[in-house]
Amino acid sequence: GCPSLPQPLLASLSLACKLLLPQQLVDALMQAATEGSVLIGAALFLVTPYSISRIGFVFFSLAYPLRCSVDALDSAPEAVLVRTQVMLRYWMAYCLLLGLLWLIPLIAWLPFSTQLQLLFVVWAQLPYFRAATRLLYMLTPLARRSSG
Repeated sequence: GCPSLPQPLLASLSLACKLLLPQQLVDALMQAATEGSVLIGAALFLVTPYSISRIGFVFFSLAYPLRCSVDALDSAPEAVLVRTQVMLRYWMAYCLLLGLLWLIPLIAWLPFSTQLQLLFVVWAQLPYFRAATRLLYMLTPLARRSSG
């Protein structure tokens, strides 16, 4: 799958959490631990100058999701549908971001716009936040109304 914490560390964290915390909180913490490498990597690029942030944006908006998309297609048959849908929703949200940037080019001139774009793509692709799904469900009725 996509990069995450080592499996033995995840297993020991899971066991310790299950003994001490409610199940819902344990599930949220385990999801965050699984996605931790993405969050830490993106956070490092948020505090860098524009030229370096841009490299982080390209990596976390294209390279990392591409790898996760390939992993989703290569996963077990029962998991393919869910993981593929998650990544498809991300790519749709990413296309919306690119369209917005193309329609409103002045956004690129705003201070910290690259860092904001990086935050958006990380927020949209991590399954814990389900941001791409929420965004698309919000925009789908608008699209249906305007075409119908």
